[in-house]
Amino acid sequence: MQFIPMLTYNDLTVKNAIDVLLEIADTGITSIGFKNVGLEFNKQKELVKLAKSKGLTTYMEVVSTSKEKAVRSFQLAVKLGVDNVMGGTFPEEMVKMVRNESKKIGTYPFIGKVYGHPNLLAGKIEVFLEQLSLLEQMGVDGLDLLAFRYQEGDPYELLYKITSSTRLPVIVAGSIDSLEKISKIHKLGAWGFTVGTAMFDKAFANGSIADQVYCILNHLKQL
Repeated sequence: MQFIPMLTYNDLTVKNAIDVLLEIADTGITSIGFKNVGLEFNKQKELVKLAKSKGLTTYMEVVSTSKEKAVRSFQLAVKLGVDNVMGGTFPEEMVKMVRNESKKIGTYPFIGKVYGHPNLLAGKIEVFLEQLSLLEQMGVDGLDLLAFRYQEGDPYELLYKITSSTRLPVIVAGSIDSLEKISKIHKLGAWGFTVGTAMFDKAFANGSIADQVYCILNHLKQL
């Protein structure tokens, strides 16, 4: 299962993201993520360049829910040259814009009704499955599921319904703050997961941010 550390807190990229990346880049991670908001363009560009120099796969998660801001963020992703775009509540625009500009960028849009900031998730499971069919037809590369931000039911039931209904990779994002959650989403077929705020809150281990990452990586080896 793919672990994507997020250089973010409360759905914003942290101001010292570059310093944090330098701290954890050599822990054994293979990916790194950040949000479309919280850091100015030049710093984002520096961050992506550094990540690539370390051999890390980059993910930019779009948490803006307005069409105007989302479209600007898709354009930003292309300019930055990230490897993958996550989130975003306008998947058609994401696919058209990103694919038209760079076929190399992966697309992992949100599934469900995403609102607020930090993002929350709503919708009946039947609606999720209808949307899933449409996303598959669009040719997205995977899904961004805010399972633990789900306001209308059990996150694990939602995850199971989706993973058992598609072959698309499902990334569980948001509010993963325990090894128990990581174990459960692994059993339910998640392809990957992100950890941001909990990493900075030191929810997994005593010590540094790097210690949080080592703890998660060691746990993954046991799954």
